[in-house]
Amino acid sequence: MTLTRDKSLRRRIKIRAGLSAVLALLLVACPLVVLAADTAVSIPDASAEQGTEVTVPITITDITNLGAIDIRLHYDNSVVEVSNVADGDLGTITYAIDNPNGVTLMNWFSATGETGDFTFANVTLRAVGAGGAASSLELEVEDMVNIAGDPISHSVDEGIFTAGVTGQYTLTISSAAGGSVTTPGEGTFSYSAAETVDLVAEAGAGYRFDGWTGDVDTVADVNKASTTITIDTDKTIAAAFTEIPTSGGLSTAWIIAIIAIIVVAIVVAFVARARRRQG
Repeated sequence: MTLTRDKSLRRRIKIRAGLSAVLALLLVACPLVVLAADTAVSIPDASAEQGTEVTVPITITDITNLGAIDIRLHYDNSVVEVSNVADGDLGTITYAIDNPNGVTLMNWFSATGETGDFTFANVTLRAVGAGGAASSLELEVEDMVNIAGDPISHSVDEGIFTAGVTGQYTLTISSAAGGSVTTPGEGTFSYSAAETVDLVAEAGAGYRFDGWTGDVDTVADVNKASTTITIDTDKTIAAAFTEIPTSGGLSTAWIIAIIAIIVVAIVVAFVARARRRQG
């Protein structure tokens, strides 16, 4: 009876020891699973002035035995376009740029597989928008598989493209005869792209404001003396003024001239009359 009880006790001790070993193994393994790096596909934020280009990489990190991948880059074609796609670290990729629909397709295949961190492609972006317009750089990853054809779990880190905000621009202001620009004044000023600037013009005596001229495509209202202009490139503008006609249709200058003629005529007539009397 005592022998049977001893065997049972030893069995329970062995079971507990085994469970303890399994628990210890799980405690060690679980953090490793949590800390295991996930494959990531990413594209960074970018910006460029309107009409200029910038090249950004699409990267793949922590990949094991990559066999094939298709990536679609989606973007707002009123803000940015893709002008070129160049190979990265993985060698030759094929691509198709479809700017009218705002998408560029890129794909790559290998029979041997690639492991590590790589630049998948270098994409050249051209800014077509202005004034701080922005577009998401959306990565759609399709058919990302290893050499056995099994899908690879991954995360995606997308970027933002901002157009027309990287530089400073000049605004040159002047005025025609008959008035002046009081805000911000006259001369050449420097502003950041997408900045909105107040404009105020004042007419002189006998004149009225007649509108803004020059590079006025971003002036809020060209017919108002008090308005704003949005800076998206170097601009030159001027305030125009028109002389106010008199009620009879004659200008002030003409009225002064007529009065002067009348006065001279009166003086001449008076002098002539005086001479006749003396004679």
